[in-house]
Order: sequence, then C-alpha cells, then structure tokens
Amino acid sequence: MNKPISYYVPYQINGDGLMNEIESEWGSYFERLTGSEKLWLLARVSRELWVWFADELDCREGVMTAASRFHQELTPDARLGILVALCEQLKNDD
Repeated sequence: MNKPISYYVPYQINGDGLMNEIESEWGSYFERLTGSEKLWLLARVSRELWVWFADELDCREGVMTAASRFHQELTPDARLGILVALCEQLKNDD
C-alpha cells in the first residue's frame, strides 16, 4: 500500500516551503506525476546524493559490471524492484 510523502519526509502539512508546494502541485502520493517524471526525479535526487557522499563511496568492479547488465537481463519491473530494495536498505544504513 502506498504511503503519503509526509510518511517519508517530515514537514508541516499545510505550511510553507518546498514540500508543501510539491504536495499541492503533485499530490500527497505523487499521483499527478507521470512515471517518466518520477523516474527523472529519482535519478536526479540519487545523483545529487551520490555526489554529496562521493568521497565516502568506493564502488567495486563487480557492482559496476552487474549494473551495466541490468538493462539486458532484467525486466523493467525487476529493475524497479532493485531500486525499491536499494532505497529501503539505504534508509536502514546508519
């Protein structure tokens, strides 16, 4: 079951600021974004976080090789599942 944005990002509902603008424009479940827009935002935020933590990142060759094979060997649903799994794991990393 989907959860609203406020479940994941704490902010004052009906207040001012970016998160309230996002909820007002795109819906509290991102329901007014297209699939393409959601993927674009996911890629953009992921890249910004990756750059932010770049000095801490060290990516093994095997990880890069596997990632380059995703589009050839995995369905779009499987790739989306990998994104969800990675996000869940990242939330639990401390």
